[in-house]
Amino acid sequence: TGDTKYLKPIPKAIAYLRKSALKDGRLARFYEMKTNRPLYFYRDKDRRHQLTYDDSRLPDHYGWKVDSKLDGIEKQYHSAVSAIECKGADPSVLSAFGGKPSDRTVQVIIRAMDARGAWVEKGGLLKHHKTTPESGVIDCRVFAKNVGVLSRYLKAQK
Repeated sequence: TGDTKYLKPIPKAIAYLRKSALKDGRLARFYEMKTNRPLYFYRDKDRRHQLTYDDSRLPDHYGWKVDSKLDGIEKQYHSAVSAIECKGADPSVLSAFGGKPSDRTVQVIIRAMDARGAWVEKGGLLKHHKTTPESGVIDCRVFAKNVGVLSRYLKAQK
């Protein structure tokens, strides 16, 4: 939508979900209010659903645990922030997106570099519509976003 109000709660939501991750890195489908304990159901001998914290008897017909897609969500979030930055947004608006980037965000950005130190994305070349290099392309928006995040992180280290 281009409206920054929809991006503002995302960093807190991602942090909450990262904190809620199970030992294997996945997320439970349901969490108990107030305790944040994962909730599951199983069928008893009479085929009635029973609520439990125990994940050892889960039926296999439902996704009680789901893969965490938080890295991808965080990447999309940073892309949205980058798009706002590219449009020359007021810096006070950008500070609503977490101020100092987290250590985790910086680690994700650094790990995303290839051996040359470049951020390579899948995609094609703009002037060669039918060309999609197997090695990927360097997208200036990704570069600008990542350098912006790293710069804000370094600035906050003072």
